[in-house]
Amino acid sequence: MSITDLDTDRLSTANGLAPVLLTVEEAAMCLRIGRTTCFALIRSGELESLRTGAMSSARPALK
Repeated sequence: MSITDLDTDRLSTANGLAPVLLTVEEAAMCLRIGRTTCFALIRSGELESLRTGAMSSARPALK
């Protein structure tokens, strides 16, 4: 997956603010880190996440 594969329509908003939730893959791409590193940040508590069903979503702001 590359940055060009992101669903930019879903990520953009009318007021230009960033979305509240990103998938782990999207968060990793936005932070320019690997997926494994993103999961490590979630495990360490440096990156908040929310589990919805079988899918994990990460909040874009680091603590």
